[in-house]
Amino acid sequence: MIHAACVFNITTREQSIYLNGLPDGINIPTSPLLVFMGNAIIGNNPTFVPLEGTNVFQGYIDKLTVSRRPKSAYEILEEATLAARFPFDNTTILVDFGPNAVSANASSYSILTNGHSLQAIGFNGSMSYFQTWVQKWSSTNGRNLYVNNIVVDSQPSTTTFAASGITPNYVTLANSLLGSGSCGVVAINSNNSFIGGVDDFRIYSRELSATDVCALYLG
Repeated sequence: MIHAACVFNITTREQSIYLNGLPDGINIPTSPLLVFMGNAIIGNNPTFVPLEGTNVFQGYIDKLTVSRRPKSAYEILEEATLAARFPFDNTTILVDFGPNAVSANASSYSILTNGHSLQAIGFNGSMSYFQTWVQKWSSTNGRNLYVNNIVVDSQPSTTTFAASGITPNYVTLANSLLGSGSCGVVAINSNNSFIGGVDDFRIYSRELSATDVCALYLG
């Protein structure tokens, strides 16, 4: 799947194209943008004659969004790589606000009204909770656990990350899968159940940098 975005800034006249959240091309024309009244055509350009092939798009479009303002590079990267997000901020606390609307369930939880940002989900009824945390992994930098924007533990880059090999793969918060005493080999200090609150949970299709983690924490 490909996430494509086209941004035009009417003030600077800058035209930008992004593929999967990353800049792919930038152009600043010398003349203003000419806009005509009429219908917008998606999937076909009748005025363009290609050198070979066809000018008709063949494939699927899952979502199309038109914004009245130019989005920043950070916003586009967030939209392109965010796979799931649970902000835990309303009565539908298990609803995924990400693009895929993945299903979720929970048990023995409570609603904490004084989270880092609005509400939070609490486990085992404890009011002593982390305000935010993010665990990231990559084949280069390994895994890192941030608590309140500070790295508290990590595993080296030699650590491998293996999915279950089946679809779907599950993510479990606050307890180990099947109630085991640990999350498995080379777990990051996770031998016990988590007692406290989780304010915001997100899954990305990319490794987050320390700057990304800081922006999420401050946001």
